[in-house]
Amino acid sequence: MIEMEKVFCEQCKMARQPVLKKIVRNFAVVGAELVCPVCGAPLTPPRKKETPEAVSSSPKPSALSSLLGTSEPSTQPTVLEKTADALKICRDCHWCVFTPFETRCSKHDKLVDPTDDCPDFTPRKEKKS
Repeated sequence: MIEMEKVFCEQCKMARQPVLKKIVRNFAVVGAELVCPVCGAPLTPPRKKETPEAVSSSPKPSALSSLLGTSEPSTQPTVLEKTADALKICRDCHWCVFTPFETRCSKHDKLVDPTDDCPDFTPRKEKKS
């Protein structure tokens, strides 16, 4: 259970630990609110205390960027280029036979994984439309 600070309930006139209640509309959860566990009245969440860290204007680096040792995330996407060896996988081979239960290599007469590679790769011929 999440520990929360006690919040003053206007209806009960006492400090209570709030309960998170889901807001449901048309059988879908659309939000959540804090309510009093005794009377069910909505409560305002406790205010967070201002700390010097929260006031600083510079953004804190994310955990991933601190782990990778970079100060800013890259805005350019990384482009991976296919090599000639990467294209020689069983699913693109002429000898690969797909069935609902297994994938077989008819040249070597064995079960294979579609992402396996083979030195005897023969490219699949394109079907004419």
